[in-house]
Amino acid sequence: MSAPDAVIDLDRLAPEQPPARLPPRTRRRLLVAGTLALALLLPAAAAAPAVPLVRPVRTVWVDGGATYQLLGDTLYVTERGSARPRLTAYPLPGGPPRWSVPITTAAGPVQLAELGDVILISTPLPGPPVTPHVEAVDRRTGAVRWTSPLSLTGLDRTRNRVVLGQPVRIDLVEVSPPGDIVAVDAGTGTRVWTYHRPFGCLADLPDAVTDRRTPLAVLCADGELTAVDLDTGRPRGGTRVGPTGIILGSPAPSVVAALTDRILVSFPVEAGGWTVASYDPGLRPQWTLHLRFNRPGVAPCGSRLCLWSAPDLLALNPGSGAVAWQLTVSGTASSLGGYVLVEQPSGRTSWLVDTGTGRTLLTLAGWTARGSSTGPPVFYRSDALARRLWVAVLDPGRSALRVLGSVPEPDGDTAGCTTAGRYLVCRTVKDAVQVWRIGVPG
Repeated sequence: MSAPDAVIDLDRLAPEQPPARLPPRTRRRLLVAGTLALALLLPAAAAAPAVPLVRPVRTVWVDGGATYQLLGDTLYVTERGSARPRLTAYPLPGGPPRWSVPITTAAGPVQLAELGDVILISTPLPGPPVTPHVEAVDRRTGAVRWTSPLSLTGLDRTRNRVVLGQPVRIDLVEVSPPGDIVAVDAGTGTRVWTYHRPFGCLADLPDAVTDRRTPLAVLCADGELTAVDLDTGRPRGGTRVGPTGIILGSPAPSVVAALTDRILVSFPVEAGGWTVASYDPGLRPQWTLHLRFNRPGVAPCGSRLCLWSAPDLLALNPGSGAVAWQLTVSGTASSLGGYVLVEQPSGRTSWLVDTGTGRTLLTLAGWTARGSSTGPPVFYRSDALARRLWVAVLDPGRSALRVLGSVPEPDGDTAGCTTAGRYLVCRTVKDAVQVWRIGVPG
């Protein structure tokens, strides 16, 4: 310790007898020992262990067929060990379950969503043998607030409403059956409005509505595109698009996709390929684009709008429809937290692509990527020999992965891992689910 860093004790103690004088050699030995002890203690204090970047939060013991999902600060586990499935809420970082209640979903998987102070329980793919059903339970107590025989269409987060409807199992405009679409108050289930979708029409809504301008988009086989106001459930405008309906003697699988700030309509053309047309929420035409191959999948990706029409992956300027970059992909492509993840069919190698430029940032061999709407992408890789799961995030320069650490993985299986915000949850053994807190640097 240097002189400026020394601490002087100014307290005045009562006078006492000085200690007996030590022989010179003994004093020298004690001074040397004290100096060595101080030299050892100071580096130890300077190198005090940092907080682990992957820290265990809690372990939940479950039955073999249980499913689980992280929402906010809670792990929800669905178990089917009894006649009726049970949903249990485990708070993070620990403590006893917040509640455990039976749910009325009869069979098949369930999906969970959080809106306001309710948890919505629904079936992701209604159809035989699963019937549509939505159940809303209180987030704090698990008490049932309301139920509906309809399926979940979307969450209107701007108005705290749930949009429900009758599922369409065949997405052909010409043969789409009629059905009602209703909006209910999320907390009470009280119906706010009803819109009747006519025969031969398809409707679409973003999974989560975050902009009050976003409408319910309805496309009919006669070429009419309607924007339905989510405040009132009444049409607020319409326009003609086309062609829809019969192409080359067969029903054309024309598709409507409602995004936050636009409506996309895609349809095949007799000359070959597909046409995509973009409209703003008020149905003013924005742009059209011709695709060489198949009906496209659509997803916002960073500042771009990505269209996936195998084998082409196109990133567009959303305002003009101009192609910013294009890739030919032999595997699959998906949006990942502001990036595009391109995976080979084997799944062994993938590429992380910058959405702004189309440039490959990273080649990932053996790493699995998971995205979250509330946190950065997380990457993990199984080490079967060490029976560990390595966890990583992108470094600040986006040029490499930064490994945060590893977690025990007794079963060697990463298929059951998922992320939400700063949490990682995995099925570690047959009857256990483990949650870790990820401390992302910076």
